[in-house]
Amino acid sequence: MAEYIACVVGDDDHVISFLTFICDTDASATARAKQLAKSHDVVLWSGERIVTRIVKAQQSRTYRLEAYLAARPAAIARAMRCPVWCGHSTSHHAFQSSSRDGATKGA
Repeated sequence: MAEYIACVVGDDDHVISFLTFICDTDASATARAKQLAKSHDVVLWSGERIVTRIVKAQQSRTYRLEAYLAARPAAIARAMRCPVWCGHSTSHHAFQSSSRDGATKGA
């Protein structure tokens, strides 16, 4: 069993925080350190030896936006000024609002 130090580092490679723990193998220590690499890189040390550097988990902006929108249909409806989320496109709602204002139907 060996003592490991997982250092969470910022973009400028300065240590933000660290966690000290004991594991049987480098592989189990690496697996534990990966849990810290959600928003920053982690450098895993065992004594004076660098075991590995784990690069932060990155999601594409498209994925994050899709996940945000999928979780908030009511917020999307408000943004589109739709009284009820109905799954139609924004052009549908633009037509409804203009027809409510007394405008005539387009061809």
